[in-house]
Amino acid sequence: MDAVLPDLGEELSAKLREHQIDTVDTFLFLTQEMVMRELGLKLGSWLRIDRAQQVLRSEGPSTKPLRDSNCKREANQCHGKFTVSSDEIQNIIESDLACQSLLRGKLAEGLALKKNEKNLICRTVCSKIFKDAIKDERKITPDDKRNLAKAIVEAYDCLKSDVPGKPVEAEFFWECNGETKGPHTGFIQNWIRNCKSKSINGPKSRKRKRRDEINISQEEVDAIEELCATEPTPESHPRVMELLAATFMYRQTLRANNRMVSEITSEFPYLLNEDAIHQEFDLMFPERQSSTSFESVTPLCLMLKHEFDEIASDGIRAIAKLCSELTQQGARKSDPEGLPPMEDFLSVFVRWRQEDKDMDYFLTNFIDIPPYVFCETFAFAEGVYYVMINGVALHIGHNFFLALDVALKSYKVFNYQIPSKAKKVISFFDILIYETCKFSRTAAVNNLCDKFRKALRNPTSS
Repeated sequence: MDAVLPDLGEELSAKLREHQIDTVDTFLFLTQEMVMRELGLKLGSWLRIDRAQQVLRSEGPSTKPLRDSNCKREANQCHGKFTVSSDEIQNIIESDLACQSLLRGKLAEGLALKKNEKNLICRTVCSKIFKDAIKDERKITPDDKRNLAKAIVEAYDCLKSDVPGKPVEAEFFWECNGETKGPHTGFIQNWIRNCKSKSINGPKSRKRKRRDEINISQEEVDAIEELCATEPTPESHPRVMELLAATFMYRQTLRANNRMVSEITSEFPYLLNEDAIHQEFDLMFPERQSSTSFESVTPLCLMLKHEFDEIASDGIRAIAKLCSELTQQGARKSDPEGLPPMEDFLSVFVRWRQEDKDMDYFLTNFIDIPPYVFCETFAFAEGVYYVMINGVALHIGHNFFLALDVALKSYKVFNYQIPSKAKKVISFFDILIYETCKFSRTAAVNNLCDKFRKALRNPTSS
């Protein structure tokens, strides 16, 4: 074993031999779950094994690179470099009967088009340009979509977006909605998605996507091993924070690979800490420069028309008004958890103690739900606030805004999926408070953000 994998170290190699893992085949069969659960080894040991596996696979049969090269060559022949001109777009529109009224009217006069009219332009063009690619199940890249979107708006100036901060072709295609990651938006993206779902060949069998291999340095491995061996004490806290910062890029890879919340917290339990969450969030978004606080936005939220006088906390009342304003919904009449309507309405953000259910009940029975603020008093009083994350309660104190801040940042830090009834409100905070994105895909959110920005710039006019 040592001759095959000399970089594992004597102790780890001996541990593997104890479990009859002494050949390359059995070694390559190891997974993280087997190493950490069945063999009882720590994360640092798995990272050493994972690196050695990558080296072995890269030194595999010489036919593998040749096969990969052939695949790439075939793909290049299929796709080629996609180009389309504004003249081609105009020819397509001019030859389509359904577009004639638009062609002689708004397009000729340079007037703004309605959403359904822009959709007609998109469907007409895409059905000509991408029809064969959809039929042959060829990949349409973001560059292909962007080039087509640019050609469309170059063909007709009235189709260009004039929203500050957005590219002129944004309504037809905007990669990741202007963020570093996330779903693409625009008419072209919607058309492609709808066509694929209606493909005459039926849905393709879903293949499990192989997770990207994690490239990690020896320094990061050493830092993770030290972190695993460090006892959490007030004296060790500064060193723990240093080690968490040193291993940040490894966790970024976990998040990029859509690892589950439980995986992140089991590998890095020290991340379940208020200071660690703030530090991790700042490392994830190093360029953000937010000057807007929850306290400055709250008076504007309280001016919204909805009434929630029974809620004692201004902060929670502001959240309730935001929820009503952005979702256009009120409290439901029934709830599967048996909560009263108002408590159910707010439960995605804040929960209160129940008559027969204390904090331990919530920690035990609501492990899998996204982070939320828990108030130890009964609804709708103020009290001591905790943030509940994956079965752990973080004591925050009497300041609701501090608790809300930790809960919202935890969505990003621990890679939680946002519940549908929280998406618009969280998107509002991402834009206005955290400035981690510039726009929402929802017009109501963008409009309210614009309204609040104007009020914050001119407080006397609000």
